[in-house]
Amino acid sequence: MYRRTRWQRLCATSGAVTLAATLAACSSGGDTSSGQVSGSGGGDAETSSFAPTPENKTAYASYVGALKGKYSGKTLRIIGVKDPWLPAFTKSIAEFKAITGAEVTFENYAYDDTYSKEILLGQQKSAAADVIMFDIPWVGKFAQTGLVEPLDDRIAKADKNLIMYDDFYKVMSSAAKWDGKTIGVPFAPYFIMQLTNKDVLAQAGVTPPKTIDEFQQACQTIKAKTGVAGTAINNQTGTAVGQAYFEWIYNMGGRPFASEHPDSGDGKYYTDMTPKFSSPESKATVKMFKDLLTCEPPGAKNIAWQERYSAFATGQAAMISPWNYDIPPLDDTTQSAVSGKYDVQPVPVKSGVKLNTPVGGWMMGVNANSQQKDMAWDFTLWFSTPAVNGAFMNNGGFAARYSVSKNAKLVQKYPWLKVQQGVVDTAFPAFRPQVPEAFEIMKKLGDNIGSYLAGQADLDTAMGNADSQLGTLLKNAGYTVH
Repeated sequence: MYRRTRWQRLCATSGAVTLAATLAACSSGGDTSSGQVSGSGGGDAETSSFAPTPENKTAYASYVGALKGKYSGKTLRIIGVKDPWLPAFTKSIAEFKAITGAEVTFENYAYDDTYSKEILLGQQKSAAADVIMFDIPWVGKFAQTGLVEPLDDRIAKADKNLIMYDDFYKVMSSAAKWDGKTIGVPFAPYFIMQLTNKDVLAQAGVTPPKTIDEFQQACQTIKAKTGVAGTAINNQTGTAVGQAYFEWIYNMGGRPFASEHPDSGDGKYYTDMTPKFSSPESKATVKMFKDLLTCEPPGAKNIAWQERYSAFATGQAAMISPWNYDIPPLDDTTQSAVSGKYDVQPVPVKSGVKLNTPVGGWMMGVNANSQQKDMAWDFTLWFSTPAVNGAFMNNGGFAARYSVSKNAKLVQKYPWLKVQQGVVDTAFPAFRPQVPEAFEIMKKLGDNIGSYLAGQADLDTAMGNADSQLGTLLKNAGYTVH
């Protein structure tokens, strides 16, 4: 998800992860130029306690028994993103090493660099990585280029009591499919939710907004009565504001392309890619961005992911709608001024519109050119089991399964999981397009919105240009565009 990393801040404090995991990650090359991390250490005795059923616990124990020493003397190579769950993932790597005897390396990079390096692996047909992590919008590109292999046969052969495939969030298992084939297994999904500063809202006499009209009014009221910015939105020209558009358009009652909408149904999101950026709903979304600039922090036109988080964490903005990876650090008083002072709710929607919760997050796939596909699959399967996913979240990762998000221990530790439980099934996988052209779509759209926010083009011109440019791009790529 076009975003930033708080890796240096994570390494400075334990935050929502255990101190041992943080220190292990920070001392294992996590902040080097290549981001290579090697797992070492023993297993986690608590892992099996997160198994949601007796049958799953038995199946997990049997599987771990079969993995004992299985890959001694071999090295598993993983490539992926450097995200806030890295310390938790490092702990999982250490446990896999203790079980199997394998060495495990994890080459991790910033978001855009991860995409570029993985695409290059595919172009070179390189076996330099065995497990490849990828974001939801990359699914179409990775499937069509054959970078990762289909996993349907492996999933079908796995012990059903172990993999519990129906336990994955439906939106994530759906997002892992392209042309009817499953190319990845979910492990770290992200959802956007609304955060509100309870103290500031109370001072302004404002309740957490449920509708978009209430949200806009609350932003202005908060600014006028308290002097605190009402909100912070990713307004930065390019991919930042391009993604912000997708975060709001469905809940505004619109759609970016004619067939890209939750009501289009599985597999039909891209049958008609006629751009709808000049629709009344699209214009209302982008106009809202401009109208709210006056009640955002200084430098509002340059706000992106890091600035959005920081504005809320430092008390400079009263409301934001970030990815859930921004929530755990808010309870760390060394990097947050709002610990114990914030609430979490679903994002606001236009009156009469059904809630659509923006979704993103990470899958694991097997490199089609790997010489160690069985080991790559064993790691992917092991890491995605309910027990390991639960331990991963307990250590600072994210729930990919219904059973994990309902685990009593985890809900007590992360109360916002209750809100997430209620919104995961309101998300749909094509929230951002998964087509191979997704990167270019986000960039071109964001450039045009940025020109409007900067006063370089009026609203009609900016959105008309987006329609024209992206319509031509998609038509030339072979999509239906009217």
